[in-house]
Amino acid sequence: MKILVASSYHHAWNSVRPEAEMLIQMVKQGHQVTIATQGDADYVARFRDHGVKVIDCYPTKKICPKTIRTLHHELKTGGYDICYGFNSKTIPNAAFACIGTQVQPSISEDSPPRTIIEVMANGTTSVITTTGASPELVDDKAGYIVPVGDVAAFAEAMNKLIKNKIQQFSLAAKEKLDHEFNATETVRNHIAYFNRILQQK
Repeated sequence: MKILVASSYHHAWNSVRPEAEMLIQMVKQGHQVTIATQGDADYVARFRDHGVKVIDCYPTKKICPKTIRTLHHELKTGGYDICYGFNSKTIPNAAFACIGTQVQPSISEDSPPRTIIEVMANGTTSVITTTGASPELVDDKAGYIVPVGDVAAFAEAMNKLIKNKIQQFSLAAKEKLDHEFNATETVRNHIAYFNRILQQK
């Protein structure tokens, strides 16, 4: 599988290491990984030592035309299967690409990630981890859920999805969002939650 990642590595090693080592592991398993990031980031040397292609490309603002052009050119000429961004600066810029799969390798507890909701609305399926509220959105009909920190399982899920079930899962993802997370259901769930709180008084 050929994967393009847009992310920042201008952070302490302990904060970027889980994500970075997952990408290196993907290369070790035979996948091709390209990372668009700051060219002077400390992790760049380690990426290159392990066969990860690095493009010196990082947005200077939320919507950065130069970054969009660079990513668009790379996607157009690179023959990628997957493209994704890891943070609030790279996601909107990477989103200009048409993707078939979104991956969310979270390692910390979190509310339902907005990126998963956004891609589901467009009929894009996800590979996620068991942490936080992500499993409330994605089930085994709409994507893959893998244990937190299990890099091998994450890579295996991506392989299965790209080879077999993108179209099937993409339709299921959109239908799940339409049926379970529409305005009517969201209001009903909130009112039920408020009633449970009131009953505890």
